[in-house]
Amino acid sequence: MYGRRRKYIPWRQPFLLLISGIGFVLLLLILSKILFVLFYLFGGVLLIAIILWFLWRWWLWYR
Repeated sequence: MYGRRRKYIPWRQPFLLLISGIGFVLLLLILSKILFVLFYLFGGVLLIAIILWFLWRWWLWYR
């Protein structure tokens, strides 16, 4: 009675697929940069904390 409903196939719209792919790659790039900065800062803070802890232990040991 009503015609067959057409199934949505994303590769029939290459522009939309291209835009989605570019958006996904940009999202991954931005997330990787944010994670890199966070791990870089956290690593620096962790290194300073370990050095201070060793100095504190050394100061208590030889006091």
